[in-house]
Amino acid sequence: MKRVLFLCPFPQNCAAGQRLKFEPHYKYLKDNDFEIDIDSFMSENLWKIIYKDGNYIKKIALTLLCILRRTFMLFKLGKYDVVYIFLYVMPVGPIIFERLACFMSRKIIYDIEDNLLEQRSQEKSFIKKFFSSSKRYEVLIENAEYIIASTPSLALQCKKISKVKPASCILPTLDSKKFFPRQKKIDSKLICIGWTGTFSSKKYLEMIIPYLEDLSKKIKFKLLIIGNFEFSHPFLNIEVLQWSEKEEISQLHQIDIGLYPLPNDPWITGKSGLKTLQYMAIGIPSVSSKFGNITNIISNGIEGFLVENNEEWIAKLHKLICNNELREKMGRNARLKFQSKFSQEINQEKYLDIFKTLT
Repeated sequence: MKRVLFLCPFPQNCAAGQRLKFEPHYKYLKDNDFEIDIDSFMSENLWKIIYKDGNYIKKIALTLLCILRRTFMLFKLGKYDVVYIFLYVMPVGPIIFERLACFMSRKIIYDIEDNLLEQRSQEKSFIKKFFSSSKRYEVLIENAEYIIASTPSLALQCKKISKVKPASCILPTLDSKKFFPRQKKIDSKLICIGWTGTFSSKKYLEMIIPYLEDLSKKIKFKLLIIGNFEFSHPFLNIEVLQWSEKEEISQLHQIDIGLYPLPNDPWITGKSGLKTLQYMAIGIPSVSSKFGNITNIISNGIEGFLVENNEEWIAKLHKLICNNELREKMGRNARLKFQSKFSQEINQEKYLDIFKTLT
């Protein structure tokens, strides 16, 4: 039995980047004769407070403990056949920790999401570079035996850095049994346009609020926001639900049309399209920015609409709000495409093949 260590930033079953990517495959790997260990940099106690205001002394103390524990863990990497590193070894500090991890590990699979390679600090300050150097990602890419990226374009960037190492794209993993199609809503008087995300992606939602303002002057609708922050508007009909893992599916099932706005900049070349995949899985159409990896997921006019400007946002949303038959048809198309190309059953074979190849 081969031993595998997953070196992760966050506690298990907490962060979407892990929870909806490789964590669902732990059991499948175990069923195929892999022994799995998991080491999270962030402790559960730190996770509970890290994104909340206050508790600064406690945050610093817990972070230092996490750094110390991760440092000791690095000297145990040699006993594993494969070390799977997600994002980073250490979130801050010199790249010596990444170099040490590469030296101590037999083989490394490096998993990079979003476009962290674009986080090249323009600061000249030594302190700034010390704590946020993007070089740590390049070191891991150069030393990994295999690279998993969140988009095809990011995989190509990684190949250019590694020169000879294989790199491929694996999109987020959604269980088709958990993310099942929603039933027809009995009360459909007011169509619900929905968006799901966290405070870190709130800025993307704010991008299209002016378009929704203009749309509200033409037709009535409800805007549902599922996240971990509060949001209000002087005249839009908005409901905010605090995201809950237990209620996640029932929350998503309240949406008739999903939103996925993004800016057209280098950062989004690493955005996998998770929100749209969630919409597809529950069988609803989406309206998304026509930038980045989403163009590899949605066929414009088939499972949803891809738009480039404010006029298109307004026109396509208006069209879907007014046409129940079109919404249902696109929703069915989206679910079928999700099952055939993006489901957990598809992804788990990709992960297993990579681990088998390396061991």
